[in-house]
Amino acid sequence: MYASPVIVRDDSPVPDNDGSTYIPTTLPGARAPHVRLPDGRSMLDAYRDTFTIVSFVGKDAATELVDAAAAANTPIRVLAVDDATVRAVYEADLVLVRPDGHVAWRGNSIPEDVSALIGAVTGRVDTSACLATTSVRGPQFS
Repeated sequence: MYASPVIVRDDSPVPDNDGSTYIPTTLPGARAPHVRLPDGRSMLDAYRDTFTIVSFVGKDAATELVDAAAAANTPIRVLAVDDATVRAVYEADLVLVRPDGHVAWRGNSIPEDVSALIGAVTGRVDTSACLATTSVRGPQFS
């Protein structure tokens, strides 16, 4: 996990990890966790070449985000996943993954200003201009 101007942090605690133990998380800045899809593909394969919004609440839930990305000339795809086990690993209803496989943003609902979110994760807008409307509480680390 790393800090970057093209991720939108949430208020989840950052794990105190010495790097010797892998803790799957979708904390913005982390690499998206590997999970096998029902058809046998790795979710990581979906993150190549374009932004991907992983939606655990249906494809239509990401429509505003897709429209904002299109308006900003930013390629994006939606990967709708209907699997409670995968949702538990991914920690939020919506997870935006960059083409390099790092989590750019996550939330349980689309933020009010989706254009600012797209601007932030593409480096066009300062991330302080983009605040998630919903807190995400991942696993609690000691």
